Amino acid sequence: MKYRIGALLICGILLAGLLPGCTSGQSEPVFRTKTDVFGTVIQITLHAYEAEDVLDAVFERMDKLHALLTVNAVDSDVGRINQNPGRWTEVDPVTVSLVETALRYARLSDGAFDCTIAPVTTLWGFPSGMPSLPEPAAIREALAQVDYTRLETRDRAVRTASPGMAIDLGGIAKGYACDEAAALLRQQGVTSAILDFGGNVYALGNKPDGSLWKVGLQTPVAGAGGIIGHITCADKAIVTSGGYERWFEENGVTYHHILDPATGYPADSGLLSATIVTDSATNADALSTACFVLGVEEGLALIAGLDGVEAIFVTTAREVIVTDGLQTAFTLTDETFTRGKP
Repeated sequence: MKYRIGALLICGILLAGLLPGCTSGQSEPVFRTKTDVFGTVIQITLHAYEAEDVLDAVFERMDKLHALLTVNAVDSDVGRINQNPGRWTEVDPVTVSLVETALRYARLSDGAFDCTIAPVTTLWGFPSGMPSLPEPAAIREALAQVDYTRLETRDRAVRTASPGMAIDLGGIAKGYACDEAAALLRQQGVTSAILDFGGNVYALGNKPDGSLWKVGLQTPVAGAGGIIGHITCADKAIVTSGGYERWFEENGVTYHHILDPATGYPADSGLLSATIVTDSATNADALSTACFVLGVEEGLALIAGLDGVEAIFVTTAREVIVTDGLQTAFTLTDETFTRGKP
């Protein structure tokens, strides 16, 4: 068996920030990187007075959020919810709010995004970093516990319906953390920064010279490297989900980490990646997963019903489908892909 995690290229799975032509002659950027936060590497690059003090405050907040929301610790809020099935578990208001947001996107996507997928992802071994192909009977048994309609919230408490149920906020927590970091930077007076949370990118403000940021999207093919194109933007979250990020090979078959809640197997929707561009990284995180599971047709229908949300879908046929609001902002640079019609 082979297991791979998408390589870090410049700033992460979704390349961000200082692509050629993006640097400013005004000052040198200050950046900081931290590993193993929400299972990924995060990097923040900014131009600001006393930047190190600002970054200290932001990364302290990231550590606290990780301690609340990680599925890999029994004493986190998520861990305690999963340890007490069928009973109300008192948690931080942040956790309640994020579970409610996850439930909203579960309803919106008709379950394509479902944070109760945890029993299935655990069975596949992705959270532990030791994935393997489960037996079909085990998948069916775990899948019987996946049902967002049986997850409840109330003031400062969350409850799963029965033993065997569990939640995993990994499909939305990175986005939330990215939004929180951007908000903290703004509170500290930062007006120009790039935040890269391992595929979740936020372009805060404009570049120091006043021009738009140029954010590159990694070619969504395992091991390919390079970028497929770039988006010019300011004050936007750009979040990508794709099967090239984490995957393993067993008996000549490749299995990726984005599981379809309807089948319990890796999503097979005809997409290599789904990228969402909108104001909130939290919303973009959930939507990118949902659209990757749904595929082009249903994904476009979902996006069409949402204000201020745009998407880029890359298909297994190597077509790049771009929604109307990004037609001029996105530039395709990889000539092995073609631009399709939305």
